[in-house]
Amino acid sequence: MDKAPRALALDMESKGTHPLCPAVEAIRLVGTEWRLGIVRVLLAQPLRFSDIERYLDGVDPKSLTRVLRALEETGIVERIVHSDGGHAYALTKKGRALEPVTDALAAWGRDWIVMRQATSSAR
Repeated sequence: MDKAPRALALDMESKGTHPLCPAVEAIRLVGTEWRLGIVRVLLAQPLRFSDIERYLDGVDPKSLTRVLRALEETGIVERIVHSDGGHAYALTKKGRALEPVTDALAAWGRDWIVMRQATSSAR
């Protein structure tokens, strides 16, 4: 039972910051705008810009460009240049490591939506 507080204390000592800082930082990197959606669609395969845009219905090209660049800068996504001059985007090893996180968030979202719908219909 004291393992979790002990782990938090160790994290505080090693980072010199609040114990939730790594979680907050992770959310900052992938939890804004369209970032998690991009990671989710790239889990299946590398995709061209237009394919990502099509999968993420509602994203405007400027925003998508900005978010892809940010994901490249953080080492989550890499840009692959093809011999024909075109390019695609793929997840790096760091990006692929987000798969269990996206799966868990998707499961949580499905449970929350079902719970919300059940609560709404009971009223």
